Amino acid sequence: MKRFVCIVLLVSMLCSLCACVNGDAEYKYDVLDGVTYNSRELRGMTSLPVRGGCFAMMSREWLWGEDYPRMGDVNYCTSYHVTVFDEENKLLYPLCYDPACNHSGEGCFSTKNELLAYPFFVVEDKIISIMPSNVTVSVYSLDGILQNTVALPEELLVNKDGSVTDYYFGFSDVLVYNGRVYIDVAGYDAQMQTYYWQMGETCELNRWVVVFDAEKMEFSVLCNYLVPDPYGGHGAAVSFPEITDEYLGVEYDKRVSYCVDLADGSYTERDLMISVDTLMESGVVTEGECIYDVYPVSGIMLIMGGTERKYFSLDTMERVYPSALLLCKLSSSGEFFYNGKLYYRDELFDKENVYCFIRESDEKTFEVSTVFEGGKYWLSNSWPYYQSENGLISRYTDAGIDERDNVYTVTDGTEEIIYHRAHKYVYVTYKDILDGQIDEPWYFDPETGLFETGDP
Repeated sequence: MKRFVCIVLLVSMLCSLCACVNGDAEYKYDVLDGVTYNSRELRGMTSLPVRGGCFAMMSREWLWGEDYPRMGDVNYCTSYHVTVFDEENKLLYPLCYDPACNHSGEGCFSTKNELLAYPFFVVEDKIISIMPSNVTVSVYSLDGILQNTVALPEELLVNKDGSVTDYYFGFSDVLVYNGRVYIDVAGYDAQMQTYYWQMGETCELNRWVVVFDAEKMEFSVLCNYLVPDPYGGHGAAVSFPEITDEYLGVEYDKRVSYCVDLADGSYTERDLMISVDTLMESGVVTEGECIYDVYPVSGIMLIMGGTERKYFSLDTMERVYPSALLLCKLSSSGEFFYNGKLYYRDELFDKENVYCFIRESDEKTFEVSTVFEGGKYWLSNSWPYYQSENGLISRYTDAGIDERDNVYTVTDGTEEIIYHRAHKYVYVTYKDILDGQIDEPWYFDPETGLFETGDP
């Protein structure tokens, strides 16, 4: 009976989606303006908050509320699903609108390789998957039907010498911001060029920042730049650590940074190794310390060797002490909008059983107790787990229980298998969070896929 309720809700939502396509209604799921989606979120065990809820990758055991082997069983292989949290209906379900599907076979859209293995994002009720080998975008409707395929035109990739590249491969990093996808593309095979360079045969190594406009469904090139050598992690060394409305930060192997103007593709290039050598000569940086993070737009870099964090200006090489707000922005951890204002999770100042947030507009801090229901439960240390538009889904446990208490061992013949107990999830709105105490939690029922109020 409970599963029947879930199926009825799914069919109802599919009908509403059709109405959105054929009428003037707003899209059910759409990209959130001002939210940055990076590669880690696009293809990791985190979430894509969207207008209307969120999309996330979950194993079938997490979704169905089952215990699962954590280690020790070499034959064990779980299946993963792209799941959807519909915030209006408080329903969490696999991205599949076929009522007859058991969500375990290859035919289920929620287990499609283009979603599980490659970055994807959601805009205007469309799933946009990005394949790296030929930099191709596949566009699906929410019910899994392929709508369009757009490949990167080779003629767009012009080298520094004016020639059109005869080889390209993407990508080390992908970033989505305000409906535009920024993709790193290399004009060379890093492993092959590493061999040639070691033999003394060098050449210019071209890379591009390619942009895919999700509204126009077309590619363009933001900029073309050169990297100094092919030794940067066999081509997996470019990252996009920052983006604003004006600039994109690009860094190569923690050795070179580029601050790219989004208006015209011009950029400022900095050789970071020269900067570190200067700091070592002055004794400010010691042996064993190295560049940990680079922020080309903010113009600072983080150097670490142990537990001490040292920040330096990329322009002056003087040590700087960023504000708590800037540190939160750089880490981009747990950011969310509420009532038109942006908040950041301040992980450096979290306390025991308390999480801290800082509001961008006035730098006001908020402390939130992770203990709720009169001390009966607390949020998991892995919080926030899945962020949506207006709240988040977190694992929770009985108070006093940690991850070590949630595992147990089963002996199968001569083999010991470590199991993890089924996850328990709670949904909490940002409004509830920011008053300092979780007062209105919604608990997940894996039998129905619904979050419901009231102690489970």
